[in-house]
Amino acid sequence: MSDKTKKKFSIFIFTLITSFIIILDYYVKSAMEATPLYYRYPLVGNFISIFHLRNFGGAFSILQNQKIFFILMGIFVPVILFIFMRKYIFSDIKYLIACAFISGGAFGNLLDRFLYGYVVDYISVGTFPVFNISDSFITVGAIFLAILMFFEKENKEGLDSKKEENEDVTCTE
Repeated sequence: MSDKTKKKFSIFIFTLITSFIIILDYYVKSAMEATPLYYRYPLVGNFISIFHLRNFGGAFSILQNQKIFFILMGIFVPVILFIFMRKYIFSDIKYLIACAFISGGAFGNLLDRFLYGYVVDYISVGTFPVFNISDSFITVGAIFLAILMFFEKENKEGLDSKKEENEDVTCTE
C-alpha cells in the first residue's frame, strides 16, 4: 500500500470514528432534550442514573455562560491536535483512535452549543458531576493519548540510553 493510500485510509477511518461519535451523541442528546429538565431515571439504584441537565459552562460547569470561548475552543483544539499529531495519526492506528475520540467528543459538544446554546448532560454517577457521551470520549481519548505519548517517550529514552551504552564500548585488538 502506498503512503498516499495509507494517508487516505487513515483520514477515512478518522472521519468515520469522529462522525460516529458525533451522530451517536446527537441522537442521545436529542432524546434527552425530549425529556423534562432534571428528569432522573435510576439505572443502578441512585448511584448510576440518567439525569437531564443543561451545562452552560465547560467541564465540571466551569466558566459558566462563556459560549463564544467554548465555541472557539471546540473548533481550535481538535484542529490544532490534528495538525500536531498528524504524523502519528497517519502512521499509528492507536494515535488515530485517540485523536478521533477527542475530536468527536469536542465536535459533539460544539454541536450542542450551536443548536441549543448549552451542552446537554445526562449521565450521573455517584457524586461525580453529570456528563455526557462526548465528555466520555474526550476523557478516554485524552487519557489514551497521554499513555501513548508517555510510553513512546519511555521507549525513546530507553533506546537513546542503549545507544549511548553501545557508543561507550570501544573495541581494542
